[in-house]
Amino acid sequence: GHYLEALDVLREQSPPRGIDWFCPDRAAVLLGLEARLRLVSGDREAARKLREARSESLAFLTFVAMCEEIEGGKAR
Repeated sequence: GHYLEALDVLREQSPPRGIDWFCPDRAAVLLGLEARLRLVSGDREAARKLREARSESLAFLTFVAMCEEIEGGKAR
């Protein structure tokens, strides 16, 4: 029930440190967590943050698909 405090803890996760750099789609994960915390706390910014998280995930998946295409072309 301490959603605003949890948001403060979440904010401390940026910028990434140590092995955090290796987390796939880290930006979208953090945006999604922030959106969820905002949603359960009744914050009006929740829907916008959810859209941001979705957009970031789609960008990441597009990048992964592009990399797979490049790698697939090299294998031929």
